[in-house]
Amino acid sequence: MDIEHNHKNGFSDWFKAHVETLRESRSEQISEKLRWLSGRPNCIVKSYKGYVINGIRFHTKDREQQRKTQNSGVVVTARTSSFANARDMNPDVNDITYHGVLKDVIELDYFGQLKAVLFKCDWFDATPGRGVKIDEFGFRVVNMARRSYEDEPFVFAAQVEQVFYVQEHPNNKDWHVIVKTKPRDVFDVIGDLPEAYIQCEVVEEQNVEDVQSWERTDIIGTEIDESLEQLIRSNQEDQVNDTELDDNSEDENTFEDDDDGGDNVT
Repeated sequence: MDIEHNHKNGFSDWFKAHVETLRESRSEQISEKLRWLSGRPNCIVKSYKGYVINGIRFHTKDREQQRKTQNSGVVVTARTSSFANARDMNPDVNDITYHGVLKDVIELDYFGQLKAVLFKCDWFDATPGRGVKIDEFGFRVVNMARRSYEDEPFVFAAQVEQVFYVQEHPNNKDWHVIVKTKPRDVFDVIGDLPEAYIQCEVVEEQNVEDVQSWERTDIIGTEIDESLEQLIRSNQEDQVNDTELDDNSEDENTFEDDDDGGDNVT
């Protein structure tokens, strides 16, 4: 346990010194990216209230307080050493799933040469029975009143998946059922996709007449009643309007902020 503790506290200093030693001795070829990573990031960092990655929109817990949507739930699976006690020399190493809520989005800048995006999270206790359990229906339930791991709040944004938390019972406000989500417009498909669906081409500009002339001749067409066609179009318009209201007319930029692109934090 002491070895892992010292590794966590002293790795950044060792990493910087080790890379410099290799560079000076020229015993190994050190890439520019590795050199910048071993150094310290710029002391001015940016803080954001929202972030979009892999098609998933995340918001900090504070930002969603005035919203009807929930986008702050996070989950990450990490390989963790479990010690029976402080003198345990053979800890169990397993993949443990941690659940939490997003508190802040931090962008580290290595003087314009390298950038890293971190999620600062409040993590719930992952101890079985005490912080997380499986209910009688097979759902995983987490105790949101039990917070833990305050000394390790940061994870890379690319490591995180999104979850929703639903209160298990009206009389028990602490335990919440975990519901995993999928990115919008992503579907599970069984088997291989036809070639027509795999290939994609961006068309910048074309005439409406050209679009109307496109038709498939290799399959038999299906006639649709005019009233049914109008109903489908009406439903599609309603879905578009609902999406615009849900997104609060925000753009799809990677970073989101109510101000001018982020708060500078020293």
